[in-house]
Amino acid sequence: MKLNKLLEDIRQINLLSENKGQFAAVLRDLLQLGSGWVLGGGLAVGFYAPPRGTQDIDVFLGDEQQLQQLRDNITGAFRTVRPHALEHKLTGIEVETLTPEFLRIEPRIIQKIIETAETKDGIKVVSREGLVVLKLMRTSNRDKGDIESIIQTGGSVSLDGYDLTIEQLQVYQELEKIALNKKPLE
Repeated sequence: MKLNKLLEDIRQINLLSENKGQFAAVLRDLLQLGSGWVLGGGLAVGFYAPPRGTQDIDVFLGDEQQLQQLRDNITGAFRTVRPHALEHKLTGIEVETLTPEFLRIEPRIIQKIIETAETKDGIKVVSREGLVVLKLMRTSNRDKGDIESIIQTGGSVSLDGYDLTIEQLQVYQELEKIALNKKPLE
C-alpha cells in the first residue's frame, strides 16, 4: 500500500499537508477494518479538482448492515462517537460512516456510486460523477464550489442513470455553465 502516494494524489494543502501522517494513519487503520467502504468527501474531491481543506474523512457504505460489519471489526484504533461516526484514537480525526438510510438517499444511488468508484492505491474512491451526484443531494455552498471545481478541472460529467430530480439537474446545468466559462483549474 502506497499511502503516501495516495495522499500526494489527493493533493490536499491545508490540513492534509500539515497532518499528512495523521491522515495516512487513519486510512491505514480503516483498511484494517475491511474493504466495504468507499472514500468520499473532501479527500475524494482532491483527486479530481484543486485541493481544499478538510477536517474529517467521509466513507460511504451500501447499507446499515455494512456499517454494523465495520463496527464489528473495530480495532483499538477507533472508538464510536456517534451512530455514524468513528474517531481515530491516535489522531482524533473523525470518520463519518455514511449510509443511504442515514443520508436519506435512495439505496440504488449509493449502490451505483459504490459500484462506479475508482481504486487508487488500494483504496476505493468515489468517481467524479458520484461526487457530483452526492453534492447535488445537499447543494451547500461548499458542495456547489466542489462541483464547479470538478467540472473546471476535468470537464462535464455524465449524470445518466442516477435518477436526479429536475431541480438537481437544473442546479448542475447552472454550475456547469459557470464552471465551463471560467479558466480551467490545474
